[in-house]
Amino acid sequence: MTLEEKFDEVYCPLMDEFVKKLMTRDISDYQGIPHPFVPIWGKKYEKAFKRIAIVGKETRGWGISLDDFLGKYKSGQYRFEQDRCEFRNFEFRDWGTNAPGSFWGFWMQVLANVYGVENWLELKKGERNYLLDDFVWGNCLSIQSKDSERTNASAIGYDLALKCAQRYLNSIDYLEKVFSPDIVILTYANYEAYLGKGWVCEKIVDDKIKVLKRGKLVVFQCYHPHGMMFKTGGVKEYARILRDLLCEKDSFFSLQGMKNKFIPADKKEALVDRMKKESDKYEAIKVVALTLRKYGCIMSAYDLGDLLNRAGYLTNRGREYKNIPHHGAYKIISAAYNRARTTDMDVADAIACSFTKLDGSYAYK
Repeated sequence: MTLEEKFDEVYCPLMDEFVKKLMTRDISDYQGIPHPFVPIWGKKYEKAFKRIAIVGKETRGWGISLDDFLGKYKSGQYRFEQDRCEFRNFEFRDWGTNAPGSFWGFWMQVLANVYGVENWLELKKGERNYLLDDFVWGNCLSIQSKDSERTNASAIGYDLALKCAQRYLNSIDYLEKVFSPDIVILTYANYEAYLGKGWVCEKIVDDKIKVLKRGKLVVFQCYHPHGMMFKTGGVKEYARILRDLLCEKDSFFSLQGMKNKFIPADKKEALVDRMKKESDKYEAIKVVALTLRKYGCIMSAYDLGDLLNRAGYLTNRGREYKNIPHHGAYKIISAAYNRARTTDMDVADAIACSFTKLDGSYAYK
């Protein structure tokens, strides 16, 4: 089942119920209310080294008006792909100001810290889009609250829309069921209704970030970036703490260990564990290549062969890569590159630039 199919399986019945309840009133009662927000994910999310969701409070003025949405949804004219399109085209880079106190400014600052980018504005300017294409974006409130900007707080049906959103859409359970994230970064103080019950607080870091856990899922809960600006250390300190927590949970590699542009030996087992989750060796190679590119690292074909062996992948003849000459590893890299070219040239480029031969030249050729 594709991620799109899994999304539809979970969210479409919920949205059907939401719409059904709202249609008990005249749709004109919802004029000026932004339509419901549901989670959106980047194109490379399924190949991320660790799966991360960034969840805010709400999105002001999201999309079309709720009355327009209800009409289109009932007639089958509305498709969730419309919402995903602008996100996957990185239009969110231009939302908000250049200040790190904006929601997206904060997240880009966290990613800049993680990957060693000196100026996070490079991400905002579109110079490193490959760092922005593999996470899920969600909100605690799918319908914007009344007291926010860019909404019609006097709409007659507003209270019913908020009530139904809370009942059918505002829950981390649905996000977890569809996307199975490893980490959720939650930037909202009044998070209890969204998270629900069963969470254990593992620790609170510097009185700034709560580390919550339920089952395998870990949540880092903190203030909205605007609120961080008025706390000790400001947004920069929160971004630093989050970076350290993400590395502590092995969601990212420590930059100090990556300074020689090669994945250190003690981190390779984490890559092996991630590779094991893929359906075949070609998909596993994509995961490794995309991870290497984010850190500006390279890997020898020999080392890739070793990772494939440890992850349980064999050659087409059923042999381990370590028992064949280096050209066997070159062949699988070339095959993975050629396969990727037919569907996603960006992934193909990542494979091409990530793996080298003994003489330092690219192994895909």
